Amino acid sequence: MKTHRFVATVVAVSLLLLAASTPFAADAQADQDWLNYESAGRARPPKPSKEMSRLELSTWMETQAQQRRELALAFIEKHPTDPRRWSIVLQLSPNSPRFVKDWGPLDAAGAPTKPVIDEEAAAAWKKKIGELQAEMAKAPDLPEPTRKLLAERTEPKPVIYHPEADATQQIRDAVAEAKMSGRHVLVQIGGQWCIWCIRLHKMIAADPELQKAMNDNYVVVHLNYSQENKNEKTLAELGHPQRFGFPVLVILDTDGKRLHTQNSAYLEEGSFHSKEKVMRFFDHWSPKALDPSTYAKKG
Repeated sequence: MKTHRFVATVVAVSLLLLAASTPFAADAQADQDWLNYESAGRARPPKPSKEMSRLELSTWMETQAQQRRELALAFIEKHPTDPRRWSIVLQLSPNSPRFVKDWGPLDAAGAPTKPVIDEEAAAAWKKKIGELQAEMAKAPDLPEPTRKLLAERTEPKPVIYHPEADATQQIRDAVAEAKMSGRHVLVQIGGQWCIWCIRLHKMIAADPELQKAMNDNYVVVHLNYSQENKNEKTLAELGHPQRFGFPVLVILDTDGKRLHTQNSAYLEEGSFHSKEKVMRFFDHWSPKALDPSTYAKKG
């Protein structure tokens, strides 16, 4: 589920699943190297983190980052035609590992305050990532899901959610429009910080069939939830939909009565939303679907 998910973790897991399902020529050594890399990403500290000092935890995290870096580079160099290499490149961070030479002094809580960084190694790593990402952008064998994730990182995000907006007035206006047009209200709750909120919006906006199904049946409201404005009063009136994570979708009738709250995790497929599932959702909660006359026997 996506409840307040940490975006980097989710993207990494999604990429692993995508890469594992990408077809390519069988290569036992590549498979083993991939498993080694994947296993390193799932490693856990030798004991519960709350039992470790801040220095111990920092040291363990740096060691793990160095190991993943080495396994990543080894896979990329040994298997230059395996499309899984691009999933790895997309996960690499210019800021991890940190290339700590010495942890330096500790604060009262035992956390390092001024670690000594190998600046030359850190700069070389950032340069290497830049080169790999540039190569990836031009790669003819870049899998389409990975290409979409790359574009997601580099393209500007559409501005959908506005913390300053009056949520109560937004819904009031939408209900009035729905009553005049015979549609329902679709409240999409999320924020600019929410990558899945942006993905859902962009998928619908780019698909004429989804756009038509949505606009024919719903008046759409993008209701903000963020640190700047959580709109808690309005969400309470909607039945606390934030319990499902974001984006969460709420259907209202022409009187503003809540008909349904949709956990959008059930509309997902891999690292994106499923067109078929979203279309089914639109159909199942449309005015026609809830009109008893739709099911009246003919003749």
